[in-house]
Amino acid sequence: MYTVCTFLLSEALNLPFLKIIPIYFIYIPFVIWMAVMTGFTRHQIQKIKTK
Repeated sequence: MYTVCTFLLSEALNLPFLKIIPIYFIYIPFVIWMAVMTGFTRHQIQKIKTK
């Protein structure tokens, strides 16, 4: 959501230096979500194996 807002603000105010933030920031949450899903999946698999 903040990424979209920053991009739209850069477009509305014609500030090209702000476009750098959404371009790179979109990858940070993606990597974090992948790490969380990997941990969750590993935890669930271990939980199933111990039963």
